[in-house]
Amino acid sequence: MEKELIQEKLIEFKQKTSFTVISKGRVVSIEFNEVTHISKFGYEVVIYTCNREYRTRYSLQEIMKDLPVSDFFRVHKSHIVSLKHMSGIKRKRAKVGEYYLPVSKYYRLLMIKRLEEMLEGEYMFFCVGVLQPFQDFRC
Repeated sequence: MEKELIQEKLIEFKQKTSFTVISKGRVVSIEFNEVTHISKFGYEVVIYTCNREYRTRYSLQEIMKDLPVSDFFRVHKSHIVSLKHMSGIKRKRAKVGEYYLPVSKYYRLLMIKRLEEMLEGEYMFFCVGVLQPFQDFRC
């Protein structure tokens, strides 16, 4: 009986595709696939999407809890990037759309390790104007 109930609940489970924040006094639902990056400026956090920016008072930690771990990565104490929208890393900066975001030494090592695990060394990554295997990544 209990096993059947659990199986029914698992069938009903739908993966979360968005998160909700309060921006300018309005409750806004933002799709994960539209978010390019998230930056903190003072007490305000700006969520950048393909079309708009949303300003909120949530902390980066609160927002990071709602984001899927496989799609987003914190690259700096003030920045979170979408791995789907990140086009490369050049020196100590991650390129996301038209923005270059700083990557701290600590988060850079974690990101490289995680990307290597995800991509298993088969991905070509843009670095200093030349495509090279990810395993030979030196910027």
